[in-house]
Amino acid sequence: MTRRLLVTLLVVAMGLLAGCVPPWTVVRQIVPNPMLGQTTFVVMPIDFAGVQVGSGSEGSYLADKDADSRRSWADDKASMNSLFAGALRSHAREDGLNVVPPSQAAPFVIHSKVVFIEPGFFTAFVNKDSEVQMFITITTADGMVLDEITLAHATPSTLTTPGVGHRLRDDAEALGRYAARYLITRVTGVKE
Repeated sequence: MTRRLLVTLLVVAMGLLAGCVPPWTVVRQIVPNPMLGQTTFVVMPIDFAGVQVGSGSEGSYLADKDADSRRSWADDKASMNSLFAGALRSHAREDGLNVVPPSQAAPFVIHSKVVFIEPGFFTAFVNKDSEVQMFITITTADGMVLDEITLAHATPSTLTTPGVGHRLRDDAEALGRYAARYLITRVTGVKE
């Protein structure tokens, strides 16, 4: 019995190390799958309302920042939105899916909400990685919730990603790729 448990744990650990585990956690997934064989989805802008930044609120994070830093933060969030949507579109397109902006119609809508951001920092001696946690809801065009997943991505603080904006942009792009992978599994029915 103990040997069987050890072998099972080793197989699971190897799968995790090999990247065989999908980068999302399913919160809710409707059955039967109405997205099977579908090809068109709308992606809405990221919702940042109520986001926790570090150990506090976004307001407390920005409270001690100067005007330039606050402007830069707003620019970072706008860039995160466009990079997330762009990565989602381009990676979904590789598998024949069409992810369109909110101005177009589609039977399914992707809603994303960033719930946590760790901006991280870079110094000569100590660094802290960024991290972005996102909650995605896929609905019908009339708002019926079909699927809900959580995603997270962290970007190391290095010489090539010294600024908060660099890291958050990398995180957003990775989250867009992850969201596309999830969509592809739902449309094709092939599990990762």
